[in-house]
Amino acid sequence: MDFHGSYRHAVRNLADALRLHDSEFPRVLQENSQWLSDRIEGPNIANVFKRTFYQMMLKFQLGMHPRSVGAAPRYRKPSGTAGQPHLGQPKMEQRLDGT
Repeated sequence: MDFHGSYRHAVRNLADALRLHDSEFPRVLQENSQWLSDRIEGPNIANVFKRTFYQMMLKFQLGMHPRSVGAAPRYRKPSGTAGQPHLGQPKMEQRLDGT
């Protein structure tokens, strides 16, 4: 997953905690779990979708090659719906043939 922010601060926190609390590190870390996400804001869904979408399009292009047997996307529902805002939110429907 791609996150906004940098891991630099979280890594520094972990290194300092290990240096300062060597024998108590697991307990101290459990009590201060916020150190793990210091200045990391959250997932960058747009960037993940952008990379996934273009990779999928490339695979469909490769699937058109005469020596290819084709390409078929298969996503779990959360992954498949995450990109809807970027696609104009088309209506998804199940067809009798399974598509």
